[in-house]
Amino acid sequence: MGEVDGLDDDVIFGDAGDDTIIGGYGNDYLDGGAGDDEFYIYGSGSYDQFVGGDTEEDGYGDVIYIANPQGTGAYSFVSVGITSIHGIEAIENISSYDAYIYAKGEVDLSDTKLIGIEAIRGSSGADIITAGAYYDDIADTTASSGATVEAGSGNDEVYGTSYGDFIYGGSGNDLLFGNGGSDVISGNAGGDTIYGNDGADTLDGGAGIDYLLGGTGNDFLTGGADTDYFWFEEDEGSNIVTDFEDGTDYLVVGSTVDAVNVSDYNGDALLTFDDTSILLSGVSTSAVDASDFLWA
Repeated sequence: MGEVDGLDDDVIFGDAGDDTIIGGYGNDYLDGGAGDDEFYIYGSGSYDQFVGGDTEEDGYGDVIYIANPQGTGAYSFVSVGITSIHGIEAIENISSYDAYIYAKGEVDLSDTKLIGIEAIRGSSGADIITAGAYYDDIADTTASSGATVEAGSGNDEVYGTSYGDFIYGGSGNDLLFGNGGSDVISGNAGGDTIYGNDGADTLDGGAGIDYLLGGTGNDFLTGGADTDYFWFEEDEGSNIVTDFEDGTDYLVVGSTVDAVNVSDYNGDALLTFDDTSILLSGVSTSAVDASDFLWA
């Protein structure tokens, strides 16, 4: 089929060959079909649906390129808006601007390599975003780092990569997963549930009633304003809770934990059980009693 140009709200299907499909300024449905296809997006601010062909075993088959905007005007960044994506091996910024991915609805980028992308941003609705791994060079399939994901104002779900991610919740009640790596996760406003999972994570609930679960690794946890719940299980390393408020916040301990030992560490309360330690910064041992604990 060769090259196909779209204009407004387009539905474009490629054929079995290697196609070049250029999205216009509308909300498009672009299907490359079989073959190794190239999709060009010019930072128009619309939301598109992308379908590639079969996934390549080696290298990249179907690629979305974010190019410089067409026409005149001043631009501070370029973007591609995505409502669904299937079979796309890579998204690469080839423009001269910073590039962002705007995800709307349920968008899974876990099998898509992101090259030269500043961040993934959610919409004002309830989004479910699964991040992929960043690659510095399209020919380099070994160098990788974590994702930066910024949720929108809705009640969002964000799933990080196996690397160290930066995940920022919005004003809604968000569910944020760091997965592997040493993650930095901030809930911001709203009642959020934050999972650090593996790695040495830094979790900050922000305003609202938050649930923070550091997981394995040595984690820093900050609840922020309002009542917060800090969850701990066995074998979760050395952790620090930076702002535990006695009488306001709670420590939630796994049901398999028989007892929690409380001791003094340089004036702060140190809680230990089953290869897990929790330092309550600024809280004395005398302030810790049974009313601070919940058992899951």
